Amino acid sequence: LTLLGFCIFYSLQKERFFNDGYRYKQQDQYEREQQLLFNTYIQDISDILLKITDKNNIDENILLHIRTKTLLIFKNLDTKYKKDIILFLYERHLIQNNQLNLRGINLNDVELICPYDFSRLYLPDVIWSNAIFINCRLTFAILDRTYLINAKFINSTLQYTSLIDVNLDNSHFVKTIIMNTNFNGASFIQADFLQADIVQGNNFTNTDLYQAKFTNNQWEGKYINIIKHDFSNARLPNGTFQLINSEKNLIKNGNAEMEVENIVLFGQAKCAPNLNFTDV
Repeated sequence: LTLLGFCIFYSLQKERFFNDGYRYKQQDQYEREQQLLFNTYIQDISDILLKITDKNNIDENILLHIRTKTLLIFKNLDTKYKKDIILFLYERHLIQNNQLNLRGINLNDVELICPYDFSRLYLPDVIWSNAIFINCRLTFAILDRTYLINAKFINSTLQYTSLIDVNLDNSHFVKTIIMNTNFNGASFIQADFLQADIVQGNNFTNTDLYQAKFTNNQWEGKYINIIKHDFSNARLPNGTFQLINSEKNLIKNGNAEMEVENIVLFGQAKCAPNLNFTDV
C-alpha cells in the first residue's frame, strides 16, 4: 500500500510539473510574439517617418497607411504594448493637432502614466473603458465622443479640453484640476468629483449628471475665486433638468436645499430639493 501510494503521488507530481512547464513555455512564447509584433510596428512606423521632411503636414495616404497598421496590430496586442504605442505616436506628433485618425480603436484597460505635458492629444471616437490617466496634463486635447466609462483621472489636469458627447459614467477624478473644459452632451451618471482639486468654469450643457457627486464648492465653481459652470439643459444629480437661461443659484443657505428656476421633472415644472452635495 505504501508503494502504491508513493507511485500515485509521484505520478501526480510529475503531471503537475509537466503542466507547469508547458504553461510557462506557452507564456514565454506568447511574450516573445508580443514583443516581436511591437518591435516590428515601431520599426516600420519609424522608417516611414524618417522619409518625411515636414512632420506637421503628412500626406493623407501615409496617415491612412499608419492608421491601418495601427488598427490591425491593436487587435493582437496586450494593453501594456498598446500604452507604449500611444506614447510613441504622441511623441512623434501623430496624435496631436488633428493628424492621425484612430477612430474606433480599442484602448480598453490602457493605463497612461504621462511623463510630461500631454497637451493637444487627439483621440476622438475611441473605445477606452476602464482608462486610467496618471500625471496627465491634458490641455487643449480633443477626446470627443470617446467611450470612457469607469475612467480614473489621478493627479491630472483637464483644461481647455474638448470632451463633447463622451461617456464618463462612473468615472472618478482624484487630485485633478478640471477647468474650462467642454463637456457638452457628455454623460456623467454616477461620476465622482469629490476628490478633485479644482472644478471651475466648465461647460456642462446638455450633460447627464444623474447621481454624480460634487461638493458644494465644486458645483458653484468656487476655489479661490468663482468661475461658474454652464448647466443649461443638463440633467442634474437628483434627476431634474436645468433649462436654458436659469439664473438663480442652485444652492442656498449653505445646505443641500435647492431652488431651481424652470426645472422640469417628468414633464412638470417643480422645485428640486436636495441634490445630495457634500459640504466643504
